[in-house]
Amino acid sequence: KDRLMGPCAAHWFGTDEYGRDLFARIVYGARYSLIIGVGSVLLGLLVGTILGSQAGFKGGITDSIIMRGIDIFYSIPNIMTAVVIVSLLGPVNLMIALAFSCASSFARIVRASVMTIRDQEYVESSYAMGLPTWKIIVKHILPNCLSPIIVQITLLIGTTIISASSLSFLGIGVPAPAPEWGAL
Repeated sequence: KDRLMGPCAAHWFGTDEYGRDLFARIVYGARYSLIIGVGSVLLGLLVGTILGSQAGFKGGITDSIIMRGIDIFYSIPNIMTAVVIVSLLGPVNLMIALAFSCASSFARIVRASVMTIRDQEYVESSYAMGLPTWKIIVKHILPNCLSPIIVQITLLIGTTIISASSLSFLGIGVPAPAPEWGAL
């Protein structure tokens, strides 16, 4: 009876072919989309920060090897990378697939920030005091790289949600009964 209704006072966005309220499904589906978006960006942040900080701090051949690998991933469109990974590993690994595309952006930004900060006097004095490299990076360099990282996080969460919705629309994202935004 309530199937495919248009927007009205009882159903703000109308109903679908099964008579379910679309507004309620969109609000409930935000949970899936936000978890996928934030989770994949945080996972990409972790991987990208590790790779970018190592490339930026060490330089030389390490920088060249890491950044050429990142450039290969960066040259492939994000949605294509995600489609290949989800097709190979299954829809359960959607967050991992989207994190791969985020990691390249974070690695490039962190590398650039680390390269500008690593030559500061306080970093050199920490190195002269005998602190290990990981401690110098974590305590002295990465806190000073936070501004561009925070901006990139906010930009990539929206982009990742759209990519996850696109994959669900194509049928390779979140399984069908779940009210994810792309499936709706």
